[in-house]
Amino acid sequence: FKVPKSLRLSRLRGEYYVSFSYEDGRVLEDPWEQVIELISQGEEVLREASCGNDRGVKIPVVSSKGECYDFTPEQKKTLRKKKKQIRKNQKRLSRQHKGSKRHEKVKRQIAKDSAKIARIREDFSHQSSHKLVWSEETILTWEDLRVKDMTKRPAPQRDDQGKYLPNRARAKAGLNEAILNSCWGDMLRKVGYKAKRVGKLVLLVSAYRSSQECAKCHHTHPGNRVNQSIFKCLGCGYSENADVNASQIIEYRGVQALLEHPKADWEEVSEGIWKISITTRGTRGSAQGGKDKTQKPKADVQSPRSANRVSA
Repeated sequence: FKVPKSLRLSRLRGEYYVSFSYEDGRVLEDPWEQVIELISQGEEVLREASCGNDRGVKIPVVSSKGECYDFTPEQKKTLRKKKKQIRKNQKRLSRQHKGSKRHEKVKRQIAKDSAKIARIREDFSHQSSHKLVWSEETILTWEDLRVKDMTKRPAPQRDDQGKYLPNRARAKAGLNEAILNSCWGDMLRKVGYKAKRVGKLVLLVSAYRSSQECAKCHHTHPGNRVNQSIFKCLGCGYSENADVNASQIIEYRGVQALLEHPKADWEEVSEGIWKISITTRGTRGSAQGGKDKTQKPKADVQSPRSANRVSA
């Protein structure tokens, strides 16, 4: 390490941490130069250099090359054990007097168990993002998911008389926990800045019905998804793992977006992560690739009544 530009000393859960940063003098390469060269060589070459990644609850990330990125059995066992201990200690904490020695002791234990869970997730994100970035592919395509909106608490519902109705908040809480445990947002953030360092491109494409579209004939139907893990196309009979098929669709959409949109249409929404910035307004057909029906500003024409008021 070189002489640090800044040092920070912090204390968390009774433990001290030191973090520092310094200039390494490294010049980052522009990933678009290599991508533009790949585009000039044709769609087949572009697809060979691309990799789609599908995010799921059961398996956090599945690539179009068939690679699965998941917690190890030991990590899953430790996560279950620590979550069980946290629930048990939280019940004990609710029965104790605030400010007592036992109360503080249980609080520290809950904090330690929560920190252990956070470190396991952090390690998983770093290990998986490192493998993804150092793969052979140059273009890494991900589905554009609004994780923050997906993990929101459901709004309360009332009937005509003002009584609260069941809104499945408990079931939604379990889904939210599963999504956050999969580290979707944290892993994508790490892939973005790590890919930027090595000159690779990370793209975001639409995830609309990606789990229902066939990677071979592109027939889209809800019946194509047989269950959580099996995909079978009703059009051509193509059968594949559902997550692998979805990741192949994401890869296809990324390639098509690069062929149809130049660099000027893309913007860097986060460090090393790019997304199409242009938007059109119009019918559903125009949104799916039809004519651009962007609304034009109307001419400023005064009505006879308004003209009379102005002259008066």
